[in-house]
Amino acid sequence: MFNGKVMNLNTVRARLSSLPASMVFASMLALSACGGENPLSPPPDTDGSNIPPENCSADHPFVGRSVQLSSLAHGVSGTVTVADDCTLVVDNFNYDGGGPSVYFYGGQNTSYIGADAFSIGPQLNGRSWQNETLTLVIPEGKSLDDFDSVSVWCFDFNANFGDAFFGNL
Repeated sequence: MFNGKVMNLNTVRARLSSLPASMVFASMLALSACGGENPLSPPPDTDGSNIPPENCSADHPFVGRSVQLSSLAHGVSGTVTVADDCTLVVDNFNYDGGGPSVYFYGGQNTSYIGADAFSIGPQLNGRSWQNETLTLVIPEGKSLDDFDSVSVWCFDFNANFGDAFFGNL
């Protein structure tokens, strides 16, 4: 569909070729960050529970570490702190809510695609977040040893809206 009309591929190509290359690139970039199916990422595996276990320790070397989220898209910003072995706290969190299927994701070496990546906490899209505090519980079966970075991650398109690296152990 182009300008509300259904067109064949040749007509769309002709219209696109008349546009400046920067406009075509910007449109492709915008489309790549919203909606669709992602066969590479594991499905979000949060159970919706955001209550940390009562017996959570604070022994991991990351406990107490705070890192700033990068601002890559959708106004993402904030500070992520490892509160204990089970919980992350995100302070001053900002996100415009504009992406589909968006979660905090944990990954290794800022990679949020594949079997080692996993969602942490609830789905974020559908509402705007402004200078809010979120408590994210690491899912059962995962630990701080399973990730060294977090992202505000669009699952559908493997789009990183902002991330933070805790560092090496």
